[in-house]
Amino acid sequence: MRTAVGLLLVVFLAGGIGAQEMRISLERVDTLIDGQLPCNFPITFYFRIANTSTHDFHGSANGFRIYSPDGATWSPGFSVDSIPCDPFPCDSGYISDKTWYGEFIDSTLPNGLMWKGTDPQIYDGGLFVNTFSVDGAGADTVGFAGFDQYSGVGLYSGFDFVGWKIRIASISKGSAGRTICIDSSYFPPSGTWLWANDTVVVPDWDGPYCWTVSVAEPPPPPPPPGMSVRLDSVEGLVKGRLPIGRRIAFRFRFTNTSGPTIEGLANGFRIYSPDGATWIPGIASVDSGYCDPTPCPGGEWYFYDTSYYGLWESTTLPPPLVWKGADPQVFDGGLFVNWYSLKGEGADTVGFAGYTQTTGLGLYRGLDIVGPTIVIQSIPESSSGKTLCIDSAYFPPAGRWIWANDEIYVPTWDGPHCFEIGDCCVGMRGNVDLTDDAINIADLTGLVHQIFVKRQLDCPLACNVDGDPNETVDIMDIAYLVDYMFKGGPAPAACP
Repeated sequence: MRTAVGLLLVVFLAGGIGAQEMRISLERVDTLIDGQLPCNFPITFYFRIANTSTHDFHGSANGFRIYSPDGATWSPGFSVDSIPCDPFPCDSGYISDKTWYGEFIDSTLPNGLMWKGTDPQIYDGGLFVNTFSVDGAGADTVGFAGFDQYSGVGLYSGFDFVGWKIRIASISKGSAGRTICIDSSYFPPSGTWLWANDTVVVPDWDGPYCWTVSVAEPPPPPPPPGMSVRLDSVEGLVKGRLPIGRRIAFRFRFTNTSGPTIEGLANGFRIYSPDGATWIPGIASVDSGYCDPTPCPGGEWYFYDTSYYGLWESTTLPPPLVWKGADPQVFDGGLFVNWYSLKGEGADTVGFAGYTQTTGLGLYRGLDIVGPTIVIQSIPESSSGKTLCIDSAYFPPAGRWIWANDEIYVPTWDGPHCFEIGDCCVGMRGNVDLTDDAINIADLTGLVHQIFVKRQLDCPLACNVDGDPNETVDIMDIAYLVDYMFKGGPAPAACP
């Protein structure tokens, strides 16, 4: 009977009396810049609910409105994700549990206490976010409502926690200099802002709050602990230098040792030279993938799964986990390599993106693996002695480097990394495989393969074993190498 009376009071009764000991206040706003709201960036308002009276409350209905007195506009929030609505569709009634626009949060609640879920619960009978207007102009109205039924503790005496938040996706750039406010609001179906048990009270509210919209860019959020991207290794390095005429692969390690599960990410990297080096990017074709839309128009669209230029590395994933494929998957919703420039000069930008949908595990806590890899086909000899660097980069469509679930994070990055470009002859002539200074059977077989099978020399200087002044490479170089390795002949000359 207590619950039924409380709920009827919440939904149908109007009016009430003020109560200084029951209050709702604006706890904080993400993200403010010198007290102003930035354009083109998500803004979140957090609310604290406090009951310092001696009474427990079994139900509540509280509304808020975001509005502008001088015509500022905004993108309200994101659509409801996998949350059922009653009645359906969502835009005409209650939105159960949470949405991206308004939601209940649990991060500051005592251990074990949940708004709705495992016991002990605050509202076991119902928990709702009511979006009554979300057009991003004039005034958007969002309400929070809930009630306890059997085991719910309600807003008990001493309750004092941050519990609700409202998010707007971004403020339009044309609104710079104008004003956006947030205030309490009456909203349907009850039309009133109230808390209830056997009586009805109207909690205090410390608003309204108003802010000027800034033109400044928001600072990046502080890096979350345990979330990082770093350059794991560079395939093809010779004594710390990038060789001429060889395939180079940059491999990146993704680590989430202590943060929440990451359900989606967008990370960009750029290869560039501060002193004019050039390179041949990668083979600009998709292998075992497809483009959306088709056909693939010159690397300007998403490339699904892998490409020769950018790919996902699966060999370090704990078996049988894969990026996308058979369950269990990291990103079952989508896995993309985004090519935004492939010129081989100035700066090439490559992005990696993925997200979970139904069964994907995401970047769960404890994951520490090599993920994306960027490949360049080769560096020409004209770039010898110059520098090639790799660094993080913002890229479309997100425009920023992010990891995300219900929140947006920016992982730490250990770059930029720069490497000197060396010539292709390492140590002495005859070091055909360029792996070390030693001459061995791998160099001999490699020389034979390049002359008679491949018919193309990876490094003419290294292949010119006998030191022919015209840099001619032929059967005489093979004979010279055999004589040195097996008959005690003279050693090849040092590299130029």
